Amino acid sequence: MNKQQQLSKLTPIQLQQRLIYTQSELNKYKKEVDKYQNNYHYSLIDELQEKNKLLHSEMQAIKETHINEKQAIVQELMSVKQQFLELEKKHATTLDAFKEEKIQWLEEADKLKKMNIVEESSEESVPKPAENDSVETNEQEEAGTPHWFNEIIKQHKKD
Repeated sequence: MNKQQQLSKLTPIQLQQRLIYTQSELNKYKKEVDKYQNNYHYSLIDELQEKNKLLHSEMQAIKETHINEKQAIVQELMSVKQQFLELEKKHATTLDAFKEEKIQWLEEADKLKKMNIVEESSEESVPKPAENDSVETNEQEEAGTPHWFNEIIKQHKKD
């Protein structure tokens, strides 16, 4: 027999007793649930779940901040890189100009040197340098300037 047939054979008093029994069982389980909810471990689980939600939201905020900061740093890096490239081009241009100027100075020095050689060959005697000139020449040689360049400078000072 199935349950419906069993229930239909019960008397109203039996049905009422079953209803009372079921209600008491329900109240018993409700109390047990309340007991578990008030229990330390159950409330600890609730607290931990709330804390977990809070930590997840903080983590998401930190990720977003990290992404924003990373983008800012990348943009700043690109700006600095661009400035560096511009400075590098500027310095290369300046270096080229200095190289050209150096070449011009060397060419002029060669011309003056050739002129000095021609003048020396046409002169009958070469004057001996004074004592002060030799000290000055030694100082200039120590400073790293070539002797022939110093001679050219002296010739220009005389003229």
